[in-house]
Amino acid sequence: MSAIDNSLLLLYKPSGISSFWAVKKVKDRLGVKKAGHAGTLDPCAEGLLIIALGKATRTLSYIIGQDKHYEVYANLGIRTATGDREGAVVERQDFVIPQAQTLNRIFSDFSGQIEQTPPMYSALKHHGQRLYKLARANVSVPRKKRTVYIQSLTLKQIDADGFSFAVQCSKGTYIRTLVEDIAKALGTVAYTGKLKRTAIGTFNIKSAISLDDLPPNPPAKSQYLIKSDRIYANYDAYVMDASAERCFRHGLYTQGLPSGGCFRLYNESGDFLGVGGDSKVQVRFI
Repeated sequence: MSAIDNSLLLLYKPSGISSFWAVKKVKDRLGVKKAGHAGTLDPCAEGLLIIALGKATRTLSYIIGQDKHYEVYANLGIRTATGDREGAVVERQDFVIPQAQTLNRIFSDFSGQIEQTPPMYSALKHHGQRLYKLARANVSVPRKKRTVYIQSLTLKQIDADGFSFAVQCSKGTYIRTLVEDIAKALGTVAYTGKLKRTAIGTFNIKSAISLDDLPPNPPAKSQYLIKSDRIYANYDAYVMDASAERCFRHGLYTQGLPSGGCFRLYNESGDFLGVGGDSKVQVRFI
């Protein structure tokens, strides 16, 4: 078994390429057939992209549900079609450089549970078509508001063109929309000039590796290579005996699983088998 089997890769995605292209480059570099990522980063964004390799793709739905951390720069006075620096300028407004006290007050209004209208330039679908494809055809359709949760907003710096801040937020949060809504509260418009994802759940960009530095045969103990069971570190471990393992492998969960909650399941050789308990299985890795 190679170091990359059943593992997740912490990748530093550069700006200028899509998340899909980053996954393709990783697959080509490592020679793996199956891979996926946990949460899209737009081409103009950079930062942490968690890529699941092989059977580790079964963890993606769990990872996607974790909070995301971003560093953001909001350019004031300009609105673009896409909400970021890639789009054509569609509106200009005068603005007054905001004071820290004003921004912090507005940040408090956007903390906690809020509603957002997804942007047209997004991967959501309308009658089977991606919204961004409709937007490129100059078609706009109604979008339902969605509820997201902003755990924290922290002001970093203010300059003549805008301001930077850090945000921790739930899945499904559109940072471009957040920037535009904050600007509206300031009485102007804005676009997302810079966006960097710094963490997903407990995994930090400090442990990530760039595409240029990624070797074709990563060492097993690389800080950027994560075994699947670490994703479920908040669950207690449970070792199944040979009989229980046989039941688990054959789908006889009522006979082989522990009771009293959800556990990381291992066999007596230390192999990670999956996550489950009380006759239910969240995910299997065999």
